[in-house]
Amino acid sequence: MAATQTAERARGVMVTYVPREEGDKHSTVWNGVSFKANIPTEMFPIAQFPNSKHFVVIDAPHKIDQPDGSTITVYRQTRQCMVELAKLNPHFEVAGFEKPEEEKRKPGRPRIPKNANEYRSYAMGWITSSNDVQTLLKRWDDEDELREKIGCGEDDTNYLVPFFDARVHILKGQQE
Repeated sequence: MAATQTAERARGVMVTYVPREEGDKHSTVWNGVSFKANIPTEMFPIAQFPNSKHFVVIDAPHKIDQPDGSTITVYRQTRQCMVELAKLNPHFEVAGFEKPEEEKRKPGRPRIPKNANEYRSYAMGWITSSNDVQTLLKRWDDEDELREKIGCGEDDTNYLVPFFDARVHILKGQQE
């Protein structure tokens, strides 16, 4: 009964997974805890619940001074609260904790595909999220060189063209 009352009184810390770059996942699982993008997840620090799944065991560095004046670093397994680790991770925000300005991660630039298979996924992303016909048409033309450089063949463009044409059709219908 006492443990139940403690759990009811304890307040968790809200931790939010924030995708930063184009291509980041819309959800992630960390140590068995599921996070959906931009939706806070309540986590409980170890001090409140020592048996909580909201901690990880990490190899933490410990410096040891030697008699000769040198310092060695050894790594010991240490239980670490996921909330504290999230504070250091640029893909997570912790309620009530403001990251120092120099540690804030600036939004990245879009990932550039390195092969035809990556390009298909990459192109589907920008095709489906486009909101303007002219921008869509221009980008398709502008990426001709990229498609050639990474080895996109006729089969790759044949795969994408129906999606591209459908998006152009939808956008033209919205503009009328």
